[in-house]
Order: sequence, then C-alpha cells, then structure tokens
Amino acid sequence: AGSTDNMTMKAKVVRFLFYVDSSTVVGWIEKLEPGGKYHGKESDLYAALLNRHKSDPSPADPPQKSDTKARVVNMYALYAPEKIAGVEPILDRYKGREEELIATLVKKYGDEPCTGGSDGKAKTNRTYKERIEAIYQKYCPEKVGNVPGILEKYKGKESDIIQKLVSMYGPEPSGESPEEFLARVTRFYKKYNAEKVDTVPDIVAKYKGRE
Repeated sequence: AGSTDNMTMKAKVVRFLFYVDSSTVVGWIEKLEPGGKYHGKESDLYAALLNRHKSDPSPADPPQKSDTKARVVNMYALYAPEKIAGVEPILDRYKGREEELIATLVKKYGDEPCTGGSDGKAKTNRTYKERIEAIYQKYCPEKVGNVPGILEKYKGKESDIIQKLVSMYGPEPSGESPEEFLARVTRFYKKYNAEKVDTVPDIVAKYKGRE
C-alpha cells in the first residue's frame, strides 16, 4: 500500500521554485510566510507555476535512495525552507558521507517526508493529534489540553500547524528511545553504508543534542 503524502503545498511550492532557480528561492519563501503575498494561496501559486513552466521540475516522487540531493531538498522544503538555498554547500561538505547527512537531518527535523511512495515512516503513521500532543509534551506540557481546540482551528491544515510548532519549539519528537534511535541508524548504515557501521555509536554521540 502507498504511504500518505505529507508534503505540504507550501513545501511543494518551495521545492518547485528551488529547481526552477535556487538563487531566487529565498525571496519567494518570504512571500509565503505570514503576511507575505502568497501566504494561504500556495495552491494558486503552484497552479500558476505549472501553467508557466508546463511541468514541475522536481524529481519524481519518491526520490531514489541514491538521490541525496532530492532527499535533502524535500526535507528542507518541508521542515526548514529558509535553509534550502544552502543545499549545494551542505552536499559538498558531506561528500562521501551522504547517509550521515540524511541521518543527521532526520534526527534534527524528523523522518523524511512521505511523497506518495511505498516506504512510509512510522512517524507519519501517527495521527496529527498524537504528533501535536508529543510536541507539546516535550516543549510546552501545559498546552497539551489545548490540542482539541487547535485541531478544530486547523482542520484540513494539520500539516501546517505541525510545521509551525517545529519552527517555534524545535524538532518533532520521534517517539523512540536513544537505544531505538541507535538501532535505527545502525540498520540504515548496514543497508546503505555498511563499511561505516562501526562508527555509528560515535556519530550518534557526536551529534547528540545538536543534530
């Protein structure tokens, strides 16, 4: 069965604009923020971009595991659009250590976005209620009781409130223990970078708290 697409329309617009011209994407992002010309009008902007460029230049979803650039672009488009213009320097810095980069971003922001592929992640299988409650439990427990009202207010735009809370408080909790995270990263390296499996504990320890 296919996974749920959790890329917001804003993220899809940011990704589209990045592939059209990465040098101008930051200016567009400002227009998508609250108070900006296109805030709340992302669907209209996406349709206009499609009309102008005939097709979305983004790589096919879901990206291949070997296409690190597409995977990083997807993560920044969803979680930290203001950083997307810096993708190329980051890829250069992690050249030869691409899976370490992905693991670092997953730890910092959350799982890779589901984009209609067949490998949906556990986090996106949780309900929005569970995800929002987890964020508040970690960062602002006194607001957990407000979740039902927040869900009602953002009905149909749940992914937007998730993104807003991540920007406000920090990375979305993964819901896994340090041991579970270590095991997941180890599996990741065994599959895609087996020769560096022995370095996983050091990598996880190195980035603890500042992933």
